[in-house]
This record gives sequence, C-alpha cells and structure tokens, in this order.
Amino acid sequence: MNAYPSPSSPPPRDGRADTIHSTGLPRHSAESRAGVGPVSHANGRPPVRYPLVSQMTPLGALTSAPGAARAHLRNTLAEWNMAAYTDVAELLTSELITNAVLASTDEQGNPVYLSGQLPVVIFRMIARPAVLVLEAWDLMQTPPIMRQVDVWDESGRGLFLVHTLAQRWNWKTAPDWPGKCVWAELREPSQP
Repeated sequence: MNAYPSPSSPPPRDGRADTIHSTGLPRHSAESRAGVGPVSHANGRPPVRYPLVSQMTPLGALTSAPGAARAHLRNTLAEWNMAAYTDVAELLTSELITNAVLASTDEQGNPVYLSGQLPVVIFRMIARPAVLVLEAWDLMQTPPIMRQVDVWDESGRGLFLVHTLAQRWNWKTAPDWPGKCVWAELREPSQP
C-alpha cells in the first residue's frame, strides 16, 4: 500500500485540537447545508482552508478510549458538515483505536507502562475536499498485523474491517514520535 501523504509531523504531545498543526490556523466550523463538506458563504466568514485537522487530547490506552474517539468523531464531522461519513468513519475509528489500545497492553490486557507512565493513544482526523483520513497514534513500534480468523472467533477482525471499508489504509512512523500511526482514508460517500 502507498504511504498516505498526511501531515508528516506526529501529533503534539499536548493534544491540542483547536489548531491546524501544519499552519497554526484555527479549526473551522462549517455552515449547515445539504451535501458533504464544509462551506463558506458570503457572510463575512473566511473560506475554508484545507486540510482541516482535529486532534483529541491524548487518551489513556484503556477500554474507554474507543468510545471517546467515536464521540469526538461524531461531533467534529457534524461541525465540519461532513456527517455523511459518520457511519463508516465511526466503525473505522472504533477499530483503529481499539487496535492501538490492544497494542499498548500485555497478554493479560494490562497496560504496558513506559517509564512508569500509562501508555496513551491519540486520535486525529484530517479532511481534504472529498477525503477524510482517520489516524490512531500509539507508543508501540510493533506493526499492525491483519490476522486470519475462523468464522466463530469473537475477535481479530479489526484490520480486516479497516481493509474492507477504507479506500486505503496503512501505517507509518514519524521521526519525532516513539511509536506508530495507523491511518485509514475514506472518500466522499456517493450522493443518492
């Protein structure tokens, strides 16, 4: 798979979600309208500048992280007027963050503390015209592995779902980040 040309810098450790990290611009909210994507009208609002980026504050690598990331996704997509992405993006977010949490735990499901600190995961969304990218950052360098599962297995299908539902997905490392990022790209849903 090709590497995604997302902002090359890892998420800042402070997790600020109110700026576009590549430009320092404020996060834009979207006018309500039919269709997909932010819009700016001649009402004195500046035009939308892509990419739109929203990042959560770092979350403890705990079982509560996927739910928090899904709530952030729903709120941000509504703000950006990109709600048509919500259903698939919510499932992908859940799988990406769950995998990041699992990568940060041992065989018994306990967090793997790093230098005495609880591991964290960071969820970031990047929107460009007709494209939404979801990123899950964790502190572990182990690559994600798509497993073969049997019909009756109760888990292990996360990356298969990501592979099936996303237009593209992959993982990457960044020079200033100790772990990895797994990302998934969605394209604008077809209009009925």
